[in-house]
Amino acid sequence: MISKKRITIFTVILVLSIAFVVSGCRKKTFHNPERMRSMVSWHIDDVLDDIDATEEQTVKINAIKDRILDTIIAKHKAGKAEKLKAVNIWESENPDMTKIYAKIDKKTIEKKKMAYMIADALKEIHGILTNEQRAIIGKELRERLTD
Repeated sequence: MISKKRITIFTVILVLSIAFVVSGCRKKTFHNPERMRSMVSWHIDDVLDDIDATEEQTVKINAIKDRILDTIIAKHKAGKAEKLKAVNIWESENPDMTKIYAKIDKKTIEKKKMAYMIADALKEIHGILTNEQRAIIGKELRERLTD
């Protein structure tokens, strides 16, 4: 038999979990796309300065960055409609789990495609940089990962 104490604890946890999810849904956690573009550009420019990239390398790498950011921003804007569909499922009397699972599968495939696109871009950047420049970046990454 389940005690009243366990039921109370379960209820409190459930209410807090729902409150956490709902409050998170109301926040706009995705920053302004132009601000994001500005911050990413600043960081990449900083790295390019650190490795003494040539003008040609800078132009090529910035083109790759812009291509990736354009894709991410477009996917984010398109995702708002999908989120509204998810809210509709939530508000329905009997949520259709088939639709929910399909959305999860679709999102997983999209994330995988995005990861592959970024990996391809990194390979492209790898080919643009010299061995010495890659060594500088590798050393910096290794230091950050081992601290």
